[in-house]
Amino acid sequence: MTTALTPITRSLLDRGYVPADETRTRLREYINAGVIVRRLEDGLGVRPYTLKQIICGRNQHVPGELAETISELSVDTARALYGPQQPAVNAWELGLLIAGHHVDVAAHNKPLYALALWRDHGWNRTRIARALRMSGASVNKVLGSQPQVASEAA
Repeated sequence: MTTALTPITRSLLDRGYVPADETRTRLREYINAGVIVRRLEDGLGVRPYTLKQIICGRNQHVPGELAETISELSVDTARALYGPQQPAVNAWELGLLIAGHHVDVAAHNKPLYALALWRDHGWNRTRIARALRMSGASVNKVLGSQPQVASEAA
């Protein structure tokens, strides 16, 4: 028994689209590995929500090129490229902060900047909170009972 294709399905297949089942499975593997879908969409150059529509089953067909790209991208590589960003302190940005300039520090990096300013540069908690635009409670949570090395040396 053969299933008759609808005109829409036939049109999609004629234009190079393929069934989305394998792509959907692969995207779910990425998500389970910690890949952030929005970062993956940016990296693949597709419009926002395109991959989410495939994952949720709204799109039953995907462009062949996109399906091929996704199938060739290993889960480990996808996690490394599009997973959560590792917090890091940028020395140039830290220098600008110390010089009194406004710097937009990503939220996931603020704890590391607060620790660097506290330990290495002797800043007090209030100054850190103002510079990083953090609440005093957030600064206290990050710093806890950390020793302030720079102020002892000064």
